[in-house]
Amino acid sequence: PKITFKVFKIVAPFLWAPADERKKGMDSHSWDMVYNLFDAILEKRLQLFSNEFGERRLCHMLDESMYEYRPQHTKTGGLPNITHEPRKPKDLGTETKNGAECSTGVLLFSEVQEGKDEMPLKKYFGDVSAMPEHKTIGSSTAVVLRYADAVKAAPGSWIGGDSWFGSVMTSLELMLRKGVFSTFIIKTATTGFPKQELGKLIHHRHPKRKAGKHAVMTATVTGVCCRCVQLVF
Repeated sequence: PKITFKVFKIVAPFLWAPADERKKGMDSHSWDMVYNLFDAILEKRLQLFSNEFGERRLCHMLDESMYEYRPQHTKTGGLPNITHEPRKPKDLGTETKNGAECSTGVLLFSEVQEGKDEMPLKKYFGDVSAMPEHKTIGSSTAVVLRYADAVKAAPGSWIGGDSWFGSVMTSLELMLRKGVFSTFIIKTATTGFPKQELGKLIHHRHPKRKAGKHAVMTATVTGVCCRCVQLVF
């Protein structure tokens, strides 16, 4: 049985791969060989979800997953690319950006993070944003917008996520392009986020003990009302 299962794991990716992918050599495949499977599973879930909830405004949460895979004989072990994330419990393998509906926990979206040359070719990446500086849209904002497209997020829906997805740009684009509300943690993508000003405000209000204190600022950016909250742990 162990040998049979090992054979199945080797053969399985090719059961739904396009014919031209089967002819390629090791480490020469594209992610097209598994997208048929991903698309079929997610399409079925969305279909069932649409039948159940219709056009209801839903809440969605974004996160990432790592499918552990450690190549043994070649650099990528037959995969188009390998992702290395030292901060993850499983630091080597295939990374996906996922989205689930909050009330049911059903996974509605999963996108493989391809190589650095392939991801910039995807929809929304490099488009001009609504930010006052007219910066171009990067990877995180583009993934969130593609999620909204994939799940057909209705205006008035809500999307949340951690700091990888979070930025003022992401919230602006969701509201202006999709009419979708959002809440994100912002740590590194701080353009447009008054991090220093909020920190000074907390220090001014609570000079002796800042732990557990917070400050809020509200501003209208490109016609969108944004609320920024900073909490000191």
